[in-house]
Amino acid sequence: MEQFVKTCDQCQRAGKPNDKKKAPLKLVPVIQGGFTKLNIDACGPLPITSKGNRYLITAICMSSKFPEAIPVSDISSCSDYRVFERFGILVRHSSVYHPQSNPVERFHRTLKRLLRVLCLDAGSEWDKHLPSILLALRTVSHESTGYTPSELVYGKNLRTPETLVMEHWMEPEEEGDLVTEYMFKLINRLKRCQEVAINKMEEMQVKRKTWYDKNAVKREFKDGDLVLVLATSRANKLAVQWIGPGTILNKISKRTI
Repeated sequence: MEQFVKTCDQCQRAGKPNDKKKAPLKLVPVIQGGFTKLNIDACGPLPITSKGNRYLITAICMSSKFPEAIPVSDISSCSDYRVFERFGILVRHSSVYHPQSNPVERFHRTLKRLLRVLCLDAGSEWDKHLPSILLALRTVSHESTGYTPSELVYGKNLRTPETLVMEHWMEPEEEGDLVTEYMFKLINRLKRCQEVAINKMEEMQVKRKTWYDKNAVKREFKDGDLVLVLATSRANKLAVQWIGPGTILNKISKRTI
């Protein structure tokens, strides 16, 4: 009976989306150059502010984890790739209906949570609090690198209100470094921080893969295999969860068919 249900075409197409077993996690190379790769997305719609802003264009550097968010009133022109082509920027899209493939989605959750807290008193004027939120996120140590985004970009942390209070109570240094000496120190500090951050990110990748792969099932598909495809939209609640079967015509890579 169990084998009959497992091989029943109607039962398979009507099954739950989470019936599928997850595949082993595929590690991506750690980005070693600051701002070499940016993950960009749009967040919204949000409550309309007095300036007419309703959306956020967000970006995060995959090496330093440095975040950026720009409030805009409309995102209809954000799909214009002419500016990317002009500067030779290669644009790649994340997997459809798979937000886990775009790390900026996690940044969205954090950003929305902080905006929600600050807007309890300020109402819909969330764009006024955006600089303060970005300052906080840029000066907090990131789990995967062990450094703050500001340290990996500027070689030192940004001056926050807490820093100003500490400087007020500390005695000022009698003599500062020369410009050339400061430049060499800054370059060496940046290089050292980036090396440590890269090693830290590689260690975190291995830990996450070990945890993720505990219940993973490795499956290999080849040309000619019959497969079912998860339906991204359904006409009604009684419609099937999976469509097909379809035939794999070409296996482009280990993750794309």
